[in-house]
Amino acid sequence: MLAYERMVARINACAYLADEPITGSGEKIMAKQVKLKKNAEFTFSASKGGMSAKYPWDEWFNGDLLLLERSVEKDDGQGGQVKDADGNIVFSEKKDYEVAKEMMVPKLKTAARRRYKVVQTSRKDADGNRLVNALIIRARDMDTDERTAEDLLRAEEKDAKKAEAEGNGQPTSTAPAIPMTEQVAQ
Repeated sequence: MLAYERMVARINACAYLADEPITGSGEKIMAKQVKLKKNAEFTFSASKGGMSAKYPWDEWFNGDLLLLERSVEKDDGQGGQVKDADGNIVFSEKKDYEVAKEMMVPKLKTAARRRYKVVQTSRKDADGNRLVNALIIRARDMDTDERTAEDLLRAEEKDAKKAEAEGNGQPTSTAPAIPMTEQVAQ
């Protein structure tokens, strides 16, 4: 419970909620009303920019034991890769992911962490045979202690980014970064 109390104290120490949004001159900031023609309806269009998830993380992190397979690269006949005009690798068969298996594991862990999940990965099948271009994963929700530790870690990372942005560039902690799952085990 001490970790939770530390987190609440840290949040309360730096939290600030203004009573009213104001500009530097003391005037209220007011949103402007959108005027439409008579009997006209406004329709929201799908965003073309911004970050959209490349992978169906929520589907993958539902708790099931899943086999994720890497897409098959198109072969140029000489053992090399085929690339398009933009320099992107062309795949002959699209599957679950395109990056190298070694690069997919950190992507899975990061995406899971953002969703307060813990993901287990295996590069071997149930018989102990090494998987080629595939991974087996299972995700679960973080328990209360893991979630508290994650919140503390996020707060520390936020403080470190804020300190770096302010220009002093000094890290807030000299301790090496320890993955969240190892912190809970300690």
